[in-house]
Amino acid sequence: DNSSYPSSLRNDGSITGISVTNISEPDSVMTADIIMRSKYGYGIAYDELGISSFGFGNSQISDKWGGVLFTAEEGGFLTEVDFGVRYTDSYWTVSVYESFDGTSPDVLIDSITGYSGIDDWVTVLFDSIPIAQGEDFFVAVKYHNKLYPVCFDRAGIRSNRSYYSTDGVSYSDYISDYGDVNIRAKISTNAFVQIDPVASIPERIGLFPNYPNPFNSQTTLSFTISKESHVKLEVYGVNGNYINTLINKKISSGRHEYLWNGFDYSSGIYFVKFANETFIETQKIMLLK
Repeated sequence: DNSSYPSSLRNDGSITGISVTNISEPDSVMTADIIMRSKYGYGIAYDELGISSFGFGNSQISDKWGGVLFTAEEGGFLTEVDFGVRYTDSYWTVSVYESFDGTSPDVLIDSITGYSGIDDWVTVLFDSIPIAQGEDFFVAVKYHNKLYPVCFDRAGIRSNRSYYSTDGVSYSDYISDYGDVNIRAKISTNAFVQIDPVASIPERIGLFPNYPNPFNSQTTLSFTISKESHVKLEVYGVNGNYINTLINKKISSGRHEYLWNGFDYSSGIYFVKFANETFIETQKIMLLK
């Protein structure tokens, strides 16, 4: 959680409210209580395994650039860029470009220069750069006067979206033969950041983790709503086939609990769908007999 080690704090030390608690003993099936943060955007990351112990570059002590070509899954605003730093006492410049032709970036949108005293992930905030659905954009990080400074994921699935440069003008994709550069983009879909996006998140609406899970043969499904509304709570099979409806009526605000008995159903994965006038959420549950 926010105070554990390791913690669920963001890279800049701010609180997320995310927690994983009540973790069961090691077994083939394990359970835990997870509190997530309400979605206000999404991340784009091609370096699924994160920072490795290897750095890309050359032996000359000069500036070097790593870049990644991103494609937005949904429209929104580019508000943050995460990137890896291999050395303590590092100066860097992060630049966002409107387009990239495979060799050179074109139309600089914004650029931020900064300093990191540790070797770790660094988060840089941008002032809500509009990004359309399906749009490509290019992010480059200049590492000032360091040897082999470009962090990259050396063991993950290669996306062929990474580029390397020694002048910041002409880029080559041969770094993609070795891995994916550690640059990640965050797209905000309902908040302009420079103010804390948490402030734009409404009161909690949605499902809590069912308990027990896995279960045999009954489990409790709980949810909360911030105001009176018409709610539907339904159960579906793993193939999307309808099972039954637990609630379909107007109910008051607050937390509510409902019991589902899976005695007449076979073991397997099921999905619970919660919906009101403005919100839909689906949760996976597991019946074991």
